[in-house]
Amino acid sequence: MKLIPAEVKSWDGTKMRIAIPGYTDGADQFPEAEICYPLADRPADTGYKILSGDPIWIMFNGGDENSPIVMGFRGKNTGGNKDTRFLEHTNFATKAENEMTETSQTHTINASSVFTVTSGSIVLNANVEINGKLKTSGDITSAGSITDADGDGGA
Repeated sequence: MKLIPAEVKSWDGTKMRIAIPGYTDGADQFPEAEICYPLADRPADTGYKILSGDPIWIMFNGGDENSPIVMGFRGKNTGGNKDTRFLEHTNFATKAENEMTETSQTHTINASSVFTVTSGSIVLNANVEINGKLKTSGDITSAGSITDADGDGGA
C-alpha cells in the first residue's frame, strides 16, 4: 500500500471527510475516512485539533478505495520550526500515575486569567520573587527574618 496525499474537508471530532486529488475532484460530497491513531493516544481519551484544509496522508484499507484511512499529517515542507514542538488544542489534561518531571533551563507559564495549583504541599527549592500583591488566608511562618523594601522590617 502506498501513501496518498489528501486534504481534510471537515472534522467534527467524530467523523472526518476528505478530498483526494484525482478521486474526488468536483465532488459535492466527500468520502468519510477513518483515523489511524498513534498507539500512545487512546481515541476515547484523546481529542485532536484538525482543521479543514489540513494536508494529510491516507491509505486505502485493503486497497478498497471506498475505505480511506488517515495515516497522519503531511509536512508543509517550508517554515517548520525544528527547535520547538508546538501543541494546540482547546484544553489539555495530563496524568502521571506516579511522578511527572519537567526539566528546562527556563520554564514560562502564561495564564491570562487564573493559575491554580492544588496540592497537599508545595516545596520551592529556589529564591522566590513575587511581582504583585501577596494574599494569604493562613499563617506565614519564617525560619529567618522578614524585611520590607527599606530593610526596617516594616517599622
